[in-house]
Amino acid sequence: MSVTLVQAPDTYALTKGGRMRYVFSGQGRFETTGTKAVAGIIFYGPIVDGETIGLRWNGKTTSVTARTNPTRPDEFPAGDGSAAYVDSLLPFFRGLYAFRKDWVVTRESAGNLHGITLTARRPGKAYNLTYIPGKTPELERKYTVGQSVMGTDALVRDRYGIYLEVYLQKPGTTGADRDLDYELIGDGGSHIECDADGVAKYDLGDLLHSYLSADVPDFQGQGGQVAQQSARQYYVAYGEAWGQPITVQQVVEDQTRHAYLGGADWERRADTGYNLTTALLGADAGADKSLLMGSPARIARLDEAHFLTFINLREQASSVKLEIRMTFDDDSTHVRTGIQAAIDYQPGTKVAFPVGIAQLNLREQVPAGKFLREYSCRLVTLAGGYLSRAYRYVVDYDNRPYRRQFSYLNSLGAFDSIMTWGKGSYELQLFYEQAERVMPAGYEPTAAQFVQYNLSRQQAVEVASGWQPLPELQRWDDFYCSAVRFQVLADRVLAIGLTNKQIRQQRDGDTQFAHVFSYVYQHRDEFYTDDFPEGGETLPPVQAPAGSVYVLPPLPVFTRDPTVPQAARDLTTPLLDKLKIVAERPNPETLGFLKQPAADALYRRDDEKISYRDDLIDKPTTREESGLTDVYTIPEAIQMTNLILKNTVGVHPILSSWTDEVEPA
Repeated sequence: MSVTLVQAPDTYALTKGGRMRYVFSGQGRFETTGTKAVAGIIFYGPIVDGETIGLRWNGKTTSVTARTNPTRPDEFPAGDGSAAYVDSLLPFFRGLYAFRKDWVVTRESAGNLHGITLTARRPGKAYNLTYIPGKTPELERKYTVGQSVMGTDALVRDRYGIYLEVYLQKPGTTGADRDLDYELIGDGGSHIECDADGVAKYDLGDLLHSYLSADVPDFQGQGGQVAQQSARQYYVAYGEAWGQPITVQQVVEDQTRHAYLGGADWERRADTGYNLTTALLGADAGADKSLLMGSPARIARLDEAHFLTFINLREQASSVKLEIRMTFDDDSTHVRTGIQAAIDYQPGTKVAFPVGIAQLNLREQVPAGKFLREYSCRLVTLAGGYLSRAYRYVVDYDNRPYRRQFSYLNSLGAFDSIMTWGKGSYELQLFYEQAERVMPAGYEPTAAQFVQYNLSRQQAVEVASGWQPLPELQRWDDFYCSAVRFQVLADRVLAIGLTNKQIRQQRDGDTQFAHVFSYVYQHRDEFYTDDFPEGGETLPPVQAPAGSVYVLPPLPVFTRDPTVPQAARDLTTPLLDKLKIVAERPNPETLGFLKQPAADALYRRDDEKISYRDDLIDKPTTREESGLTDVYTIPEAIQMTNLILKNTVGVHPILSSWTDEVEPA
């Protein structure tokens, strides 16, 4: 077979990462390769001034002239026809562009005959030479032009290219059996025509991306979930094909490779593309990364869902678990590895582990009298060897009343989460069609002239992120461009879609950062269903019944102990945890801190003004007592100024004014 696989995709690659390209080289484009023409010019006597050699090939005529003193580019030196003379002609014929472009010029000799051989650079009839006689009679010419090999055209196969079949692993199979575990995708086989050099290129990324989908995790589950839809194996079969209709020749199969749903941005897809293996592998197995982008340290709330997704880019490992290292408020630690069932970690396996506090039931593992400060997660084998780096989660106990959690498929194909705590607003969007009816004569007043149909409603929400660190908000770009997003509620998970076309991020000089975005739930309701309330009948508090109302005093039945104060009933677990923190703080009275009496003697209160007159003791009453004898008062300063002006200025100013036309004497 004359097809060579020049370039193949990475063994582990993202569908939109730019490294799923096949490059084939087909050597069978020509049925016959054609023949290169070979001709020659033989010199057997002196070449005199004015002798011309005219040749025609490929639709063009080239004529050169012998001169005793050549001055033009198409003139060569006249000579005696000896071997040395023919040797001197080689630079001329090799340098003249018409010959250089189409011919390889060499020197040939046979006995006393000396000549120049012209070998065509390409096969084809177009390079068969035709001699154009000059003015010199044939019997007087001392050279001859001949052709030893006639050029023939190459015969190119019609629509020569590569036939390609793509087989994708079926979900739920191991991928070990190519006959049972794979299916042919696309429109069957594809025909890719080769270029003039016999090269065919094909990128499988778009095709495979359309067949892969997200593996939505179980937000309430505990065990690791092996990907079935977003990580699948594939292989290709290829061979030569040509003709009309296409005729496929011998077909061979390539090795099995792994495709993962995901991609990289414009810059990282450029050039050689995004290398998933280089991005995830560490210096050793204990430093390998997950598909979680951003910082390996995160904030975790008590009810927030988190996931860590890994791909095994190394050899097979058995009984792989997630190790949880818990750190408490007293710096003590506790390690758990049996929370989740062990998995068989085959090469290329993609698995997602839930790592939220509630998902792992970590609060039940906290000893009495302690509270969980942080915890870390990493993959570990049964023998204790680490297969990933550690990911740290710091517990946040702060009460945020407007919290909203969102989970989304990140660009590497793993589920990540963000949390907002800014206020939101809700808006109901209504959709319907309306038609006008032709009303009959004598219609009833209740008849409708217009009829609405296809009525539905959709809930829209606008929410603020709350003040967030800038690096955290930069990671939200991944959330905004995700194709799969959910809002995680207490009892259910709802798909959402963003409605923003623009999201304001920041301005130069900002020191606080927040986003505002809008979304809708990705479904429309045509009907409304209310949950049937439990208990007796209730009326809205603003609704008053008609007629007389008789209220009978109910007999009080106490269902709880009235001696317990309401403040104690409002205590919650997070509030108790905060109280524990406050209670464990040291007493500032015993730590030597500055106290109020000492501070009053050292510092003045900021609401007390500083007054020289009021604060000065034994204030002086005269200028002499103040030591200001040589300082003039304002009246004295004015008197001295007038005196100086009177003695030095020729015109004495008169400090007066008048209203008449003539200045008074």
